[in-house]
Amino acid sequence: MNVGRSALLILQSALVACLMTTVASAQTDWSDAQKVYEDRLATFFKDPGNFPYAPMEPLAGVDRWTPLPLVTPAQRSISEKALVESRSYAEAMNSTAFIVWRNGRIESEWYGKGVDARTPLVSRSLSKPLTAIAIGRAMAIGKIRSLDQSIAEFIPSARGTAKAKITVRYLLDMRSGMLDQGFSADPAHPYNLALLDTEFGKKIIDSYPMPYEPGTRYSYANAPSDLVAMVIEGATGMRYGDFLSSEVLKPLGARRTYLGRQAERPRPFGLLHVFAG
Repeated sequence: MNVGRSALLILQSALVACLMTTVASAQTDWSDAQKVYEDRLATFFKDPGNFPYAPMEPLAGVDRWTPLPLVTPAQRSISEKALVESRSYAEAMNSTAFIVWRNGRIESEWYGKGVDARTPLVSRSLSKPLTAIAIGRAMAIGKIRSLDQSIAEFIPSARGTAKAKITVRYLLDMRSGMLDQGFSADPAHPYNLALLDTEFGKKIIDSYPMPYEPGTRYSYANAPSDLVAMVIEGATGMRYGDFLSSEVLKPLGARRTYLGRQAERPRPFGLLHVFAG
């Protein structure tokens, strides 16, 4: 199976879990970048665990949505006992939904109170796998030659900097050498600038700390996923959202998809998928 086909099949499974609630917002005025940053920072500090990825940028999808097929109890390849125990665990952990997708079909699905198959659910970092799928698709169509290429081949501003040592592979497996994800109450801290600034990509390249040698240490953070989106843009000449729409989401049958937006660039996380409706 080729890279592109494998990537699309993996994503079809991931998207079942990667649903996120959108927040309605008025049209944002991006002309005063400092005010936008301060407003977003104030919202974030009020409740860091529930930051609204707003406004959302809609991506073009298909006209008709086809639900994933359901197996009958007799067709299940997983024991009923295992499914019941798994659903019980999900419910005990206050999950909002539990879906088992295998071999292209749904083996089991359970939804919590007030939730059904058409309800968008908060995905947070579960949307990060989409960046890996996007890279796989870019490789399949010849836009990226190897995972071991430097990101500086795709992001000109990284050339001549320490971040030129980072490869595409290191971004995907969180061995970029960049500082682990954390929290700071300092408005000028790189954590906040990388997350909330309208020029977040520039802030990541210019000032996000890189205390480790790339490839030597696992260090989970949001910044590497943002750089993946910039790699896609540099490799394909397309905006990240447009590439996702035409090369990944439409082939999967996604009807309506949204990305969190900051200024003119959509973010690779803060993702909303609406397959129905």
